[in-house]
Amino acid sequence: MNKQVASVAVVVGVVGAALVGRFLGWMFGLQFVLPIVVGLAAARAFENHKARQFAAPLGVQAGYLTYVALGIVIALLRGQFYIGFFGVVLHLISVVGFVALIVQPGAPPAWLLILRHGFSLVRVLQALPPIIKSTAYISRASIVETLIVGVFSVTMIALLLRALRR
Repeated sequence: MNKQVASVAVVVGVVGAALVGRFLGWMFGLQFVLPIVVGLAAARAFENHKARQFAAPLGVQAGYLTYVALGIVIALLRGQFYIGFFGVVLHLISVVGFVALIVQPGAPPAWLLILRHGFSLVRVLQALPPIIKSTAYISRASIVETLIVGVFSVTMIALLLRALRR
């Protein structure tokens, strides 16, 4: 892909993310725009790294970690921060898997991240029936958060499996 097309794609992606974020009302899209920008920058940075085989999953993981960090900051600012045991463990595994995939690219850290995101996907699927049954009692932010985590999980699993097949 040439640089002009990539630049246009980044601009279109950022503007689209800002509009979607504004529509959803989350800090004027910051929680959508910044992870996309960070993810694209990380994927680009890893294209010439020893982990180039995992450039796309590393970009998505960088975006995911940015999304999580922004979520924590926003919750702290609102005074609503709470994270349970699974949250701590899953975020720790995400960071460890991300760093391990950069330092020693290969199957073990990739499978760690696949299992981690697989667990998140199972949790998302478990959350869908209550969301569907009673949307009036569940906040819009919780519904959007659940869907975003599901999209990240599916994307990471697919990209990591594709990278491992190479």
